[in-house]
Amino acid sequence: YSDDGGFGFVNPDTVGFTSADADAYRADLSVAFGDVFPGVPGRLTVYQQSLGAGYSAPGMGTLTDIDNVGGTFHAQFFERFDIRAKADKKEQDQGLFADTQELNLGYQITDRWNISTGARKDEREYTGPIVPLNREQGERTDGVLQLGYDSGASWRTYAFAQNTLSKSEER
Repeated sequence: YSDDGGFGFVNPDTVGFTSADADAYRADLSVAFGDVFPGVPGRLTVYQQSLGAGYSAPGMGTLTDIDNVGGTFHAQFFERFDIRAKADKKEQDQGLFADTQELNLGYQITDRWNISTGARKDEREYTGPIVPLNREQGERTDGVLQLGYDSGASWRTYAFAQNTLSKSEER
């Protein structure tokens, strides 16, 4: 394995990796709706990534297996409505399980004014024998509301409000 991005390598057996594959893969797909249905605005993206125990690259080293999957969705309806969704899931052996979903709805009131609202749910759990003291576990759902103004010149502004709608005791 390498902990410096491939400048130096260490035999995995010397650091406790008895059966580390240290392999990885990532697959991404992005589809613009207009490419399939002309004139339909929007996009769908999905990804899957797997890092095997012992894998190492800058910012992506891991001692245990990690699987990530997720995607985004964006579509516009009736020229003034838009919807955005995002989901991500991470599972690490003896580590973090995280599952996040987000949904946002927007409306263009006039050429200058817009409003949007959304919700985000986040669930985190540590599956290892020791939970880091500085890590939050449990579920939390937040709601947001944003009012925006575009001057049509070189500046824009917005007001943003967020509130926790529900949370588990740990959060």
